[in-house]
Amino acid sequence: MRRKLSLPVLAIVVAASLVSCFEDGGNTTIGPGHPPKSSYKTLDADGPRDNVLFNLQLSWNDRNIARYDELLDADFIFYFSAADVSGGIVSGEYWSRAQEINASKNVFDPNYSNPTQEPVQDIDLALVYPSGDGEWTPFDPQDPVKYPGETWYQKIVVYNLTVQLPGDFQYVGRNKQAEFTVRAAAADSKQIWQIVIWLDDAGSGFSDFVRTRRFAGIVEETTWGRVKSLYGE
Repeated sequence: MRRKLSLPVLAIVVAASLVSCFEDGGNTTIGPGHPPKSSYKTLDADGPRDNVLFNLQLSWNDRNIARYDELLDADFIFYFSAADVSGGIVSGEYWSRAQEINASKNVFDPNYSNPTQEPVQDIDLALVYPSGDGEWTPFDPQDPVKYPGETWYQKIVVYNLTVQLPGDFQYVGRNKQAEFTVRAAAADSKQIWQIVIWLDDAGSGFSDFVRTRRFAGIVEETTWGRVKSLYGE
């Protein structure tokens, strides 16, 4: 289910993208270039939903596939940016949890071997979002029979992503946005917050993906989804 961004939500996103850090002002910024020193946070459903976002960034900067895997619901779906889809940048509109994990394993693996794609040497991910459980928008899941009595929660996040390849090549996504939907999923004898829907959306004015030389003085941006799609085979 793809949900359109409302104007109030877009206003929050724009405001969030203009700040580097408001520790006391209700916004959370992690990075860039400085992964958190604290450990991973609990995903227990009686804890903050923001812990999912904290662990998401940390698992990508750590390239920790086990920690990333535990963030994704069994019914997880990743939707590529509408611009990536309409522009033919990616081959499909969405993919499944299994495809997401496979691609992420390849992104995280410094020894990844593929004739058409070089291994990733470093990842620098920074997320900016209005902090607090009150900033998650509640809604009913589309399938109340499959998810009886559940309330799902949605939040917009601004991300800055730099993926370093051998030499001076980088994939860069700056001030892009993603929409995350979480649910309290059963895990062993408890419930934990997990991502069930992730919508990658670069917004209007998206520039075509290119691989750029770091010191060329040219800034061409891509999306998180486009980077993952390159390692999905």
